[in-house]
Amino acid sequence: MIKGLYLVEVSGFPLIPHAYVVAYGPTEAYDLVKRDLDARDIRFKDDRQLSSVTLVATDEIYPTGRDLPRLYF
Repeated sequence: MIKGLYLVEVSGFPLIPHAYVVAYGPTEAYDLVKRDLDARDIRFKDDRQLSSVTLVATDEIYPTGRDLPRLYF
């Protein structure tokens, strides 16, 4: 599987409007952010709504059909 760097934006969080996450897919990226917010019990659970998940970089050597930077870690 190929990892990617995702920008996860959550609505209802003016202090934490977005987070960068390394994950295998957009669902995992959002789940990691939501799990962290739930564990820290920040704001109300109803406020923790996904706004968007955007792939920023990828671990692929030659990403096909996408103009994305290479992710090194």
